[in-house]
Amino acid sequence: QLAEVDDLLTAAERRVTDAEEELGEVKVVFEQNLKKLLEARHESHSEEELKILHKELEVAKTELDKATRRSAKAEAKLEDAQKQLEQFREQHHLPEDEK
Repeated sequence: QLAEVDDLLTAAERRVTDAEEELGEVKVVFEQNLKKLLEARHESHSEEELKILHKELEVAKTELDKATRRSAKAEAKLEDAQKQLEQFREQHHLPEDEK
């Protein structure tokens, strides 16, 4: 039973790490697309090119929103797993540092 709770916690920690990495990567893409759009506006590029860059930024924003939600969901699952482990320890009178 302790092993199951520990496995849940380990999996949740891995999901958080993966989600944070993905979020970081998506943020970079969003920032790059924003920079391209701002530079194109500053350099007075054509309206068509600006529309394309704006669309790319919208797509990146959607991906950023999705990654943010996945990261928050992973964090919530980690909190749940930590609570389960804490409850297990309390029920079985285990010290906090013992798994």
